Amino acid sequence: MGTHGRRGIRRAILGSVTEYVLRETDIPVITVNPALFAPEGAIGIRTVLCPVNFTAIAREALAQASAIAESFAAQLVVMHVCEGSEPRLFSDVQNQFGIWVDPQVRANTRYKEIVVHGHAAEQVLAVADQIDADLVVIGAQHNRFADATVIGSTTEKISRFAKRAVMTVIRKPLASQATAAA
Repeated sequence: MGTHGRRGIRRAILGSVTEYVLRETDIPVITVNPALFAPEGAIGIRTVLCPVNFTAIAREALAQASAIAESFAAQLVVMHVCEGSEPRLFSDVQNQFGIWVDPQVRANTRYKEIVVHGHAAEQVLAVADQIDADLVVIGAQHNRFADATVIGSTTEKISRFAKRAVMTVIRKPLASQATAAA
């Protein structure tokens, strides 16, 4: 789906079909900002970036990112952003990667791990530019009670302002899953 990258009053007045779909679906959605996304040369997937925060939805996103990287023989870059006063040290995060990243990802995919500090959305966008990622795969947990965006501000900023395709892997809240199953 295309996204215009609008913000402020223009977004509020005009709305966003893409954001509506992201709020209402529980299947992965790929968004592209056509104003910013201008690939040079052949279009392909050579590098996939997957930011993780060690949650269940991040694990689902990593599984999707790994499958895509394996299918395209692309490199998978798994990153974690230590925000603000998060007490994690680089070595702690590296150890967590060792425990958390599925051995099948290691066996079937060329991958590397990156740990950075700062604001999550800004760092993901910066790393995506630095490594020239063709696709960013990020997890989003619906949270209908927290705010109007429901997909989270980090995911919203990344999908809106990325200069590349963004695949959002979405999980509805448990209450919605139980209602759907009934």
